[in-house]
Amino acid sequence: MKAGVFESVVEEAAQGWLADMGYAVIPGPLIAPGELAAERTSYEDVVLVGRLRAAIDRLNPSVPAEGKEDALRR
Repeated sequence: MKAGVFESVVEEAAQGWLADMGYAVIPGPLIAPGELAAERTSYEDVVLVGRLRAAIDRLNPSVPAEGKEDALRR
């Protein structure tokens, strides 16, 4: 019988690859709703809005605030 691939194996491999590329890898429970460093109010929030907003600002410094907010909404 062939062993299956578990989600945790794929997740750990992806985290390793991202860390090797220089990305900061933060364990989900640390930024989960209700934690001190929470980055979402609910698990239904699939986008970390604060991080997305910061990336939009960093990548588009000359775009007016209204354009940045429009990009965030989309």
